[in-house]
Amino acid sequence: MNKSIGKYTILRTLGRGASCKVKLAFDTELGRKVAVKIMNENIDDTTKKLVLAEVEAMAKLKHLHVIDQIEFGVGIYKKASGERNVEYIVLELALGGELFDFIANSGNFEEPLARFYFKQMLEGLDFCHQQGVAHRDLKPENILLDQNFVLKIADFGFAAPVEGRDGSGNLMTKLGTLNYMAPEIH
Repeated sequence: MNKSIGKYTILRTLGRGASCKVKLAFDTELGRKVAVKIMNENIDDTTKKLVLAEVEAMAKLKHLHVIDQIEFGVGIYKKASGERNVEYIVLELALGGELFDFIANSGNFEEPLARFYFKQMLEGLDFCHQQGVAHRDLKPENILLDQNFVLKIADFGFAAPVEGRDGSGNLMTKLGTLNYMAPEIH
């Protein structure tokens, strides 16, 4: 039995996190590969709110340098061990992998290449901020490269409104990845 969710045939696992598994899938209607984030069954309410905030933030972020959210839905995940209802997010597939791996395998970038990617990252971030979205966990592991090595900002799991949830302009929650946090957050 092929694993599937609706029109998406699940091919293999790409990665996993605290709230979900990311699967490589094939969109049978459009004939292309995509990434499908399948929410874990036993996530707590706080994590579920973060996932829904991610979906809401990404829905308004259509930009060359931001990973594209194609679909969010609830469907039946069919696999050999049975079926279950799942929430899932379908995302553009970034076949170039993480910027972190690119740097780890290639070494430091020469200045022209560093400027090239930094400009793309700033264009993507500027667009996010114009749309009122603060990423809050920017790091090389959340910067992906597509098959043409175009930079894509990904993983908006900690995203919040730029003006803060209370409208004060302050983002007060201490979160993100410890080694990438600004000193004033510590």
